[in-house]
Amino acid sequence: MKELSMVCLLGLCLLSACATVQEQVRYDADRLNFLPNKPIEHTFYLLGDAGLSPENSASSGLQTFQKYIANRDTSKDVVLFLGDNIYPAGMPEVGAKARKSAEYNLDSQIKSLTKFNGKSILFQAITIGIRMVYTD
Repeated sequence: MKELSMVCLLGLCLLSACATVQEQVRYDADRLNFLPNKPIEHTFYLLGDAGLSPENSASSGLQTFQKYIANRDTSKDVVLFLGDNIYPAGMPEVGAKARKSAEYNLDSQIKSLTKFNGKSILFQAITIGIRMVYTD
C-alpha cells in the first residue's frame, strides 16, 4: 500500500509540473527572437589551465589560440588566463629544481600573445588569495 501511494504521489507531481518545451514569457515584448544587427565590438578569450606546456613547444590550447587569432584584428579584445598558470603550486623559489620549468610554462603563455594586440590579464588563484597581473 505504501508503495502504491508513493507511485501515485510521484505520478501526480509529474502531471502537475508546469515545465513545457515552449518558452514562457509574460509579455511578447520580452521575447528576444533576434540578435542585434551590428558588428561585435570586443571579444573576450578565456584561456583556462594553460600552465603546462611540453618542452620546446606550447600547449595545444595555446597553439589553438594562436592559430585562431592569427588573421584577426585583436586590438579591442581581451584575453584572460584563468587557473593554474604555474604548476603545481606557483613559482618555486630561485634556485629550486622546478624553477626553470615553471619559468618556461609562464613564458609559453606570454609568447602566445606575440600576435595579440589587445589587453591580456593573468588571473592566478593562490592559497593566500586572488592575484591579477596585467601583462600588456
